[in-house]
Amino acid sequence: SNPALYFMSEPDSGYSIDNLAPSAPANFAVAEAVDGALLSWDESLDDDFKYFAVYRGTTADFDPSVVEPIKTLTETSFTDMDVVINNTYYYKVSASDFAGNQSSMSKEVSLLVTKVALGSRFSGVPDDFTLMQNFPNPFNPSTEITFGLPKDEQITIAVYNVLGAKVRTLAEGKFSAGYFNFTWDARDEFGNAVAPGMYFYRLQSRSQTLTKKMILIK
Repeated sequence: SNPALYFMSEPDSGYSIDNLAPSAPANFAVAEAVDGALLSWDESLDDDFKYFAVYRGTTADFDPSVVEPIKTLTETSFTDMDVVINNTYYYKVSASDFAGNQSSMSKEVSLLVTKVALGSRFSGVPDDFTLMQNFPNPFNPSTEITFGLPKDEQITIAVYNVLGAKVRTLAEGKFSAGYFNFTWDARDEFGNAVAPGMYFYRLQSRSQTLTKKMILIK
């Protein structure tokens, strides 16, 4: 029989360079963010990669071939904001090349949406002393940090590196009850850009302390 034939065009010509389906996206993960379900995965290693397609289902092991993707994109993260509190969502992602070859699906991930995904604009007064997960996360160059106070409090909210050294104080003083948003632009107290990596942000009052981690990427 004849040997297999392959396309050898460059990626920007609109054709696959090998006519083989791309690899499935690796390290697919989901986390709850301020605005919804934050999905992330690794970059494609295929030279003729064209786009990713994100699929969503409402049952485990759903069949993505019978639904349209909720998003196609070239980036490696996406926030699904069309979610409802107390519902569980299931996600898969694939990669496609310029010839229309589609990879197999990533592993399936799922998320039960809780009160965190209420949108970036909070109103009213929370029932508890609350520190939200920053959004986006991972991030570059900036991220939003939201906290809530059930009563008037003297607080400090600051960013620390993995060694525990303070990098930046975002706010300090007497705050009334309610929700507050602050943006960290990945700079230290002197206005210098900090290195990519893991950081922690801590909300501290006279009686309570809450800490969460975040990741600054290149």
